[in-house]
Amino acid sequence: MLQAVNDRLAPGQLRLLRYAGVSAVTVVFTQAVLFSAYGVGITGALANVIAVTLGAVPNYLLNRAWVWERSGSHDVWREIVPFWTYALLGLVVSTIVVAWADARWGHRRGRLDRQPRHLLRAVDRQVRVPRPAPLRWSHEGRPRLMVRADLLAAARAARGFLPDDEGRALHDAALAVTVAGPWMEIGSYCGKSGVWLGAAALERGATLFTIDHHRGSEEMQAGWEHHDDSLVDDTGRMDSLPVFRRTIRDAGLEDVVVAIVGRSTTVARHWAAPLAFLFIDGGHAGEVAHADYDAWVPSVAPGATLAIHDVFADPADGGRPPYELWLRALDDGFDQVSATGSLRVLRRGAP
Repeated sequence: MLQAVNDRLAPGQLRLLRYAGVSAVTVVFTQAVLFSAYGVGITGALANVIAVTLGAVPNYLLNRAWVWERSGSHDVWREIVPFWTYALLGLVVSTIVVAWADARWGHRRGRLDRQPRHLLRAVDRQVRVPRPAPLRWSHEGRPRLMVRADLLAAARAARGFLPDDEGRALHDAALAVTVAGPWMEIGSYCGKSGVWLGAAALERGATLFTIDHHRGSEEMQAGWEHHDDSLVDDTGRMDSLPVFRRTIRDAGLEDVVVAIVGRSTTVARHWAAPLAFLFIDGGHAGEVAHADYDAWVPSVAPGATLAIHDVFADPADGGRPPYELWLRALDDGFDQVSATGSLRVLRRGAP
């Protein structure tokens, strides 16, 4: 039958048919390698480089032997160089496309543990040991943990009072967590820090719970420095919850960032799970800040991380209570890991 087909086709048509057959075989082989590599956790771009490079070898050999019907020694300039030049160009283009697709949709792979329907089911899932975080190098020569481009843009666009350097430091501190357990944020506001931490939670397969009554702390009320009229609801009260939900939704983080609406001390009375990460950035009035510390720091597990925002040694730079919480943490046996702007990152030692 194949001979009959060969006899009926012109040489150019036959060669085109054979070329299509080789291409089909190569595509099947390349896609199998690509999805296998991607399935074991290799990034899309690297998986594509591996797949296309391996697939180019049988592609070259089959085309040479079957399409062009050549045998014997390989001509470097007439065969090898032209073929691998085109193969390299294809590799570059396909890798760019795959990297873009991975950045846009890759965070959805493996998300079999979707958003919990209630608090206890989500806490019960926090038993996995976090995966190592990917590194890149900053212009200062220090290692910097990667933030996905779309989430970085979302964090920068969100309303809030967390500068980029502090946001990155918060993100990096969360990625560096080595203790299994849920993460907790005290003070959600409009979701800016929630996006920084949510990006880390997405990367590590963790869940971030974030608590806020969303009625605004003292300094956010009418007549105070940080008041925002656009956050006042139809009753005349502050309500940042709609903006927070929109921020987390637009960032694609609803699967890993769980909002708890209420006072942190109320929630703490019903919380039992040890925390792998705690970020305190709630109300800065003395009684409120110390109540948050008293309610939540006992839940920080040995080896877990505590982050405190707006720590200023000079009272002229900011309120005193966060600074007092930082001093309390040091007295309570926490070791300081880093200081970036007004952000302090500490780690609880072994019992």
